Amino acid sequence: MGIGLYILVICVSGSLIVFRREFDRALCPRVIMVPNLGRRLTDAELQAKARAAYPRLDYKQVQIQGPPRPGMAIEVWFLGGTFRIERLFDPYTGANLNDTVACEPRFVTWIADLHDNLARGRGGLRVNGAGAISVLLMGVSGLVLWWPGRRRLRHSLTLHRNVSGRRFVRELHSVTGIWCLVLILLWATTGIYFAFPAPFNALTEAFTVHGSETANSLFLEDAISWLVRVHFGRSFGLAVEVAWALLGLVPCALFITGVVMWWHRVVRPPLAGPKDPATAPHQRIEVDSAA
Repeated sequence: MGIGLYILVICVSGSLIVFRREFDRALCPRVIMVPNLGRRLTDAELQAKARAAYPRLDYKQVQIQGPPRPGMAIEVWFLGGTFRIERLFDPYTGANLNDTVACEPRFVTWIADLHDNLARGRGGLRVNGAGAISVLLMGVSGLVLWWPGRRRLRHSLTLHRNVSGRRFVRELHSVTGIWCLVLILLWATTGIYFAFPAPFNALTEAFTVHGSETANSLFLEDAISWLVRVHFGRSFGLAVEVAWALLGLVPCALFITGVVMWWHRVVRPPLAGPKDPATAPHQRIEVDSAA
């Protein structure tokens, strides 16, 4: 139950900050001024500077967003097959000015801090890491408990009509959890990485040779970077952001259905008291023959 409350906080805040950039853009000015040095770089020169700033970013196209205005930073988009990364560059020097948003509303920063660190700094980040480990273990144990065997596998992947309310809640819990399990495990794994990166870095370094990167170490670094981008869902367009915000609430639904199941299994039976054998014919009653 305690882990469920933690999941509730993390998932609601995570679904909100999927739209962090949209909040920033709507509430903050996007104009960033730079010293006007006279000659502006051509689009080809600026694209070359942008590529040099992100040599390992897996993109297919670099777009210059214009038209440029004197003394203003210019927006550059890195377009991949399924993602878009936006950065600001100085159009006169080609310097990378990083993010495209100049400021952020305080409440957005607080929600992000709540999601990342439970609003408690480094200590909260460690607690978050422990919570992510708990979610990972719950996901794996849930898979073990759910496994119905090969014969009933297809049957267990769908919701059924004309069933009792308790059975519907149980099926909703299991079916929703199993269909979203991979995504939940991915979020949990990346959450562990954010809190405890050392084991992941050690794994990458284990594939280096005499301190030099190899194809395997570069593959692991790229895989971790990709998983981080997938965790946030902000690099793949608005459609993915909306999907991530909705899917991010799935663990909340699992918590609610889990609470209902817990209530019926643990809390309700003692409150109902012992059952009268006369009203429970389905129960086997042992009779002493000596009586």
